[in-house]
Amino acid sequence: MAITMGDGFFEELKRRNVLRVAFVYLVAAWLILQVADLIVPILGVPEWSSKLIFLLLILGFPVALNPGLGFRDDARWPEKRKRRRS
Repeated sequence: MAITMGDGFFEELKRRNVLRVAFVYLVAAWLILQVADLIVPILGVPEWSSKLIFLLLILGFPVALNPGLGFRDDARWPEKRKRRRS
């Protein structure tokens, strides 16, 4: 089943837990940025390291969502394959 824009788009994202993964990732990223904001001056690392952490978190967001979009968790999937073969 391809994901298409329509009435079932958000329901499909919910079924595949993509929205849950996005929410958890954003909360974790916010927490990481808060900790980095506190730790960077204490450790004496360059100021650009906070920007690097932010950039890496942005680049990691699509990577974190990708498995939920690609994998099928449909319990009927093996049955559909068997029907096609017979």
